Amino acid sequence: REDGRLNLADLAARDAAPQATPPQSPAERRAPPPIVVEDGAVAGGRLTYADHTRPGDPALALDPIDIDVYDVATVPDQEGRYALTAALPDGARLAWRGDVSLQPLRSEGEITLEGLQAKTLWPFLQGQLALETLEGAVAASTHYTVSRADDGLALTLDAGRVALTGIAAALPGAEAGRLRLANARAEGIRFDLRERMVAIARLALDDGAIDAHVDAEGRFDWAGAVRARAEPAPPASGAPWRVRIDETRLAGIAA
Repeated sequence: REDGRLNLADLAARDAAPQATPPQSPAERRAPPPIVVEDGAVAGGRLTYADHTRPGDPALALDPIDIDVYDVATVPDQEGRYALTAALPDGARLAWRGDVSLQPLRSEGEITLEGLQAKTLWPFLQGQLALETLEGAVAASTHYTVSRADDGLALTLDAGRVALTGIAAALPGAEAGRLRLANARAEGIRFDLRERMVAIARLALDDGAIDAHVDAEGRFDWAGAVRARAEPAPPASGAPWRVRIDETRLAGIAA
């Protein structure tokens, strides 16, 4: 939406609206009705995400979406399984599978993304990146664990992998800088939301070149590749984020 809110948030807002019902204990308020899905499926579904805060109202469709669930229930301590596959534009594929418990809320599994093209994401990135062109493909996978408790959300990613291939970017203007990178890989990625930590075991950049310029006033042209925010970001709360890269390798990189 133009105000930056997700339309699906209206569903949660309706559920949270005050109801004319007798007072309930905390346990009664938290307990959903008992529902058990022993074997369920959605075949050939479609999900469209549209961002009306950006010029042109860019949209991204997942079509078709297939979902299978087994033994998923709202009763306490019941763990089920699920599997989701979805097709994205330009031949990309998303696969998501794992175990899930709803009482308490917890899920663990694997997510894999293959063949996501930069041109698919470009309409969503134009407001943040001051680039004339952006090309390439992204593949990624990770093991994840997510849970929710009274003290908030816990999310960890382990054994993550991100691979970029055929990356090419250019700043606006005929004499502007250009970037080419055949392969970029980050492996052994770990992310911990509560600990505010990102760790990368190995980072490798292969077969690339960058054309960069510094003007008479000492300004580096690629420094402006990320557009400044229209409004300053609010002050960060909590401990600062920690980022660690254990091993970095460059091969065939020219400047």
